[in-house]
Amino acid sequence: MRQGFLALKARGLATLGSFTTGWAFVFLGTTVLIWLGKSEAPTPPDEKPEGALTVYRQMWEVLNLPAVRRLVLVMFT
Repeated sequence: MRQGFLALKARGLATLGSFTTGWAFVFLGTTVLIWLGKSEAPTPPDEKPEGALTVYRQMWEVLNLPAVRRLVLVMFT
């Protein structure tokens, strides 16, 4: 994407601000189109959504797995 910006800038067609704003509108438009066009089946009455505390507890359990801890260590270094 950087090469596209440099080509437009060299011809005086775009500044960094206008280029970034243009892509922001593209992403926003795409998100709205997906939101309007996508339909989901309603949640069955026998399925209860999990609470936030349950989700955070599950996330903590995953983060404490040895393989995940090593991956985090590698990614931070």
